[in-house]
Amino acid sequence: MSEIKNVNLSFSCPKTKDSLDKENGEYSCSDCSKPVIDFTNKTEAQLLQVLNDSSSRVCGIFKPSQLSKTFLKYLAATAIAGSTIVSTAHGQDIIELDSLEQTCEVMGDIVFGEYVEEGEPTSIYFPQPKGGIEKLYKALTNEIKYPDSLELDGRMFLQLTVDTLGQVTTIKVIKGFNEVAEKEAIRALRTIKFPFEPAEQNGAPIESKFVTTVTFKKD
Repeated sequence: MSEIKNVNLSFSCPKTKDSLDKENGEYSCSDCSKPVIDFTNKTEAQLLQVLNDSSSRVCGIFKPSQLSKTFLKYLAATAIAGSTIVSTAHGQDIIELDSLEQTCEVMGDIVFGEYVEEGEPTSIYFPQPKGGIEKLYKALTNEIKYPDSLELDGRMFLQLTVDTLGQVTTIKVIKGFNEVAEKEAIRALRTIKFPFEPAEQNGAPIESKFVTTVTFKKD
C-alpha cells in the first residue's frame, strides 16, 4: 500500500486534535463547520477516495513527513518570520523572530490544513506581505505595545483574510490565551493596515488566508 507523500496545503491551521469535535471516531471543526479527516495513518488510495467522494475542498490532519518539501519550506519560513515574540526588556517593547526550534514546536507532530489537488500550483495560495514578512513585522514592532495589565506569558494564533486587492479584511483569533493580549495584537494589525500581494489562481487574484502567531513574554 502506497504511503501518502508530497501533500500540499493551501494554508496551515493551528488546530489540535483536542480542540476538534469528535463523534463516532470522526473529527469536525466548529470554527469552519467542516469535517476534518485524519490522514496520518491512511494510504494514498484512501486519500484519493476521500477526494473523489468530496464535493468541496478537504481539510485534513497530516504528518510533516507526508507534506511536500515546497510546502514545508513555506511553512517553516512563515512560522519563523511570522511567529513574533512581544516582550518587555529594559523598559522597552520588543518584537523578535522565533527560532527554528520554536518553529518545530509550532508545527508539532501533525499539521492541519486544506488539501490542494495534485497539479495545482501551490504558490498561488500563499499571500505575501509587500516587501517581505520582515517588513510587516517591523511595522508591527513600531505599533504594538505590551499591555501593562498583562501578567501571563502565552502564544496566540491569528488568521488574516487577504482579499483580491491584497487588503486584510478580517483578523480572527484561532487560538488565544488572553483577551487583553489578543485585542492589542488585533488593534496593531488593523492600525498598520499592511498591504499584501494577494494569492492568485489561474492568473487571477483570489481571497486567501494567512496564519501567524504572536507570543507575549514578560521578562
